[in-house]
Amino acid sequence: MYKKFLALALSVLMLLTVVNAGAENAAPINVNIQIGADVGSMAPWASDGGGRMLIMPEIYETLFYQRTFGGEAIPLLATGYTALGNNVYQITIHDDIYDTAGNHITAADVEYSYKQDIAEGNQASYVGNIGDIKAIDDYTVEITLTSNGLGVMEDAFCGIRIVSQKQYETDSMGSVPVGTGPYVLKDWAVGSSVVLEKNPNYWNADDRAEVAQANCDTITYKVISEPAQILISMETGDIDYTASISTADIHHFLEGGDDADKFNLMYYPASLSQCLFFNCDESNPFSDVRLRQAICYAIDNQGCLDGAYDGLGNVCHAFASEKSPDYVEAWKTQPYYEYDPAKAQELINEAGYSGGMKIRLLCDALPQHIMLAEIIQMYLAEVGIEVEINSYDDALFNTYRYDKTQWDLHINNKAGAYVVQQWTYSLDANFFGGSTCNWLVDDKWQKLYETALSTDTHSEETVDAAWQYLKEINPVYGICFSYNYFVSAKGMENLYLTDKDNIMPGACTYTDEFISK
Repeated sequence: MYKKFLALALSVLMLLTVVNAGAENAAPINVNIQIGADVGSMAPWASDGGGRMLIMPEIYETLFYQRTFGGEAIPLLATGYTALGNNVYQITIHDDIYDTAGNHITAADVEYSYKQDIAEGNQASYVGNIGDIKAIDDYTVEITLTSNGLGVMEDAFCGIRIVSQKQYETDSMGSVPVGTGPYVLKDWAVGSSVVLEKNPNYWNADDRAEVAQANCDTITYKVISEPAQILISMETGDIDYTASISTADIHHFLEGGDDADKFNLMYYPASLSQCLFFNCDESNPFSDVRLRQAICYAIDNQGCLDGAYDGLGNVCHAFASEKSPDYVEAWKTQPYYEYDPAKAQELINEAGYSGGMKIRLLCDALPQHIMLAEIIQMYLAEVGIEVEINSYDDALFNTYRYDKTQWDLHINNKAGAYVVQQWTYSLDANFFGGSTCNWLVDDKWQKLYETALSTDTHSEETVDAAWQYLKEINPVYGICFSYNYFVSAKGMENLYLTDKDNIMPGACTYTDEFISK
């Protein structure tokens, strides 16, 4: 009996040894993600753009997150919140949060993170409506908002990355981020790649939120901006995921294309619309509304869509996302600066520029934006306006667009869960020191906007009234929106896209087909 028992025990031990050896020797899951630009800075509250929007959520965490565009605030570092009335909210956080340097995160760190983000001034859309925040005890903070507008609470709860005050004051994290997230920085070759590896000491490893999964061992973000190179890198397996396949190349992945059976493809209409902002500062020629209107009449939106996005999308009928629940359907049939070069020339002459003018057009390095800039340059040349295109990487672009001396027009993409929220991000004087983001001061606009924004007075009528006036003064012009395309390698399944359509590789799933490729 003893010998049989011993033999059975040895068999079990050998089996466990084999299983453990198999687990230890399992092939690591390494995923390669294309980004269009370098992060510029690893600091939590630097200006977001390009690669930062993809990389930062894997390193830093917020109190809450949104699973879908305009969705509810889901607890992450927080355990929940209580509305106290008068736009005051009490938020509790977990009592066992630690960052990757071992710092214990408390309510004091939350208060510090919010106030430091506000002080640095790079993320107005998230912090612009925060009136006050204070720690009540070790794990409770109280936030007072200045507005009860649609989406305001979600922006304030979900947008601010939380770090240790002690750690940030020791090193402001421009090159070495220290967050609470599921991944940590392993390597950063500036302008080339960023490598993250799984955080072995993640504070909530046994009860991860959906957004905080760590289903791959390393994530390598590769900076590739040239459309032809993105296609080649996808086809050769150098990258496993991209959301930047050009419209000229997307046919490779559509049904019947050469690569259709080799990759997964997901696509749907974009929330972001491509827009043209005018420098409305009183020192700039575009402080004259006639010139702003002239530019819009001179541009053929359908031609822009066809040229920059191969016609895959639709033209804008307003500075608003058609996916927003408060979008007014009647706008689609109302005139919106329909292409009319003769009308454009008439307004240019009225404004005193019959002899022509030279202007500077600012854009980022996104290929479609450069193409869009070149198309606009062509249209404006037809009405005697010479356009100098200045294209920069995301870091410089996001610096220069807030510098009134650097540009006359600039191209950007904008969206909001609600139409009024999209207006907030660019046109709320409370966010930008008394003017819109492009230096237009207009009290009538601000009053109409605030009426449309407030949950007490938000209605189709108040939103439409604000839009009709905004269309008239025209500080920003919606041109077109395209489709979003997401291409991934086979075996990279259940793509986890954030509310802003950015991939979270750690929260995706990976099958044997991916691991063995």
